[in-house]
Amino acid sequence: MFIGVVRRSAACFARLPVERYLLPLPSRRDSVLSKLRFVPAGRRVFMDPVRKIHPFAVLALCRGDCPRHLRAFGFEPADQTAKLLLGIVHIWILHRRMHSAGLETEKMLLWDYLWSHMRTILCAQGIHELQFRANLEEMQHKTLGFCLALDESMDEIAQKGDDTTLRKMLIIYFYQRNSGMMQSQPLDLLTKYILALVDFVSEVPEEEFRYAAFTW
Repeated sequence: MFIGVVRRSAACFARLPVERYLLPLPSRRDSVLSKLRFVPAGRRVFMDPVRKIHPFAVLALCRGDCPRHLRAFGFEPADQTAKLLLGIVHIWILHRRMHSAGLETEKMLLWDYLWSHMRTILCAQGIHELQFRANLEEMQHKTLGFCLALDESMDEIAQKGDDTTLRKMLIIYFYQRNSGMMQSQPLDLLTKYILALVDFVSEVPEEEFRYAAFTW
């Protein structure tokens, strides 16, 4: 489902209230931090910190794996590159909100989760162990470059109200530099979808966001 509103362009998606997508907050005693209080000190180092970020990662990667959205953006549901890129976009959106909310630990853990996901992809592809590290580092560098380009695009939208840079960047990363896609419906939908989700996540209440107590 396309959600949110695109305030920065002439076209808008149907406005859906954020409250409709909020989930019940967990009991305080069920939080990771509260559970740590009841774990013997000697065992705390063995607690899995990734549990804290897992709900966010599931939100991002599952959304990126949605066949309906992949088709809308011009990709086949089995396109692994498109699925990974779309998952990265959702992780970047969550990371932006974590940054503004001061959730520094969660930001680092979210990247770690993504790197682990990339390792799983490389293992599934049967990448030789001698090439594994180089392939992983290349994926990481491209991911960071992609996210920096997204940040710069959002800065230009905020300053000038112009989404041209965002569209050009999406052409480079998603559509293999095919300039013929510039005025296409798939690119238009992808651009507006990203802006809509950025707006949506920015409006999720702080407590619900901290616990990933929302759907999208």
